[in-house]
Amino acid sequence: MKTLIRSFTAGVFLLLLGLGTSNAQEVTFSAGPAMSPPAGAANGGFAWGDVNGDGNLDVFIPSINIMLNSITAFTAASTMTANLSLNTNSVGGLFADFNGDGILDLFTTNGGTPSAGLFYNSAGVLVQATGTGDLASAGVTGEVFQGASAAPIDHSNYLSLVWPGTFTGIAGNNPVPPGGAMWLLKGGVSGFTNVGRGATSANLAIDTSLSFESWDVRFLDANNDGWQDLLMPSFRNGFSRIDTGTSGARKGCVLFMNDGTGKFILPTATSLGRSIYRVDSLVLSKVSVRDSITYASANPDTGIIVDDTVRHFSAIGEQWGDLNNDGIADLILNALGGNDNRDGNGKYVADVILYGKGDGTFT
Repeated sequence: MKTLIRSFTAGVFLLLLGLGTSNAQEVTFSAGPAMSPPAGAANGGFAWGDVNGDGNLDVFIPSINIMLNSITAFTAASTMTANLSLNTNSVGGLFADFNGDGILDLFTTNGGTPSAGLFYNSAGVLVQATGTGDLASAGVTGEVFQGASAAPIDHSNYLSLVWPGTFTGIAGNNPVPPGGAMWLLKGGVSGFTNVGRGATSANLAIDTSLSFESWDVRFLDANNDGWQDLLMPSFRNGFSRIDTGTSGARKGCVLFMNDGTGKFILPTATSLGRSIYRVDSLVLSKVSVRDSITYASANPDTGIIVDDTVRHFSAIGEQWGDLNNDGIADLILNALGGNDNRDGNGKYVADVILYGKGDGTFT
């Protein structure tokens, strides 16, 4: 699907404005116009994008609502969305120009069946895409709440798609089927080619052995090399259990690095040009007591996102942006519970902010 991507999101779109210290100013917010979508929102998730070319950001609210923004009001685009199917629990959605006509199209996880979730924006009406290649036979998410992401992964100017694939509704209690990983489809002149779960050996572009329940995935350039990398956060049933029950959060976010050809690999000491910091194997360098809570921290890099240390974070959702104005992508990981993660001081928290170092690792 040939395009120049203009905006994309999986679940929630976060717009971060990077202002230098010389021109930083306080931003104030006020209530905008109320929205009254014709169909009830589907548990969560939305996407922003200018779908009618008037310069204003419109909003998609799953599963069938697009609200057109006139600054003073939001109006339902009922004609545009007439071909969308109502799915009570459809969450993920994104706007991007998939067919290269300069107009934003819509991709949605479509109630857990993303294979039928691509719609082209044709003269103001969303029409289900045809000739999509392997997308038409791609697998389900396994749950209805998963998000998706789109990006040009191989500099071909064709958008690729990715979404979590657990294949069975595991309801938080059961082990993820082996090889679950994610569906990864590379865009091209003949539609999409499966390069993830179930791909042929010639097409496989990612390690599918790292299998756990993920509710969102994200393309981002984590090491500033101009190639889109891929973050797969763990929500439940990850490979490192951190609770004592049969369910709940398990840590295991994985950041796959783009090797410069559109294939995704795990960073190593060789690819990074330095030793990988391993929290699990270090002797703790400091143990303290604060507020009657004993905690420990390992210096200097608590929480690097690489193969050996991703087990230290759990996230049901995540976002990225340059949070400290250094030109490097940073991460916000959002856990489900308040004891799912530890911050840089070793305290249990739900959400963590990780600053990027520019080489695909974070602290």
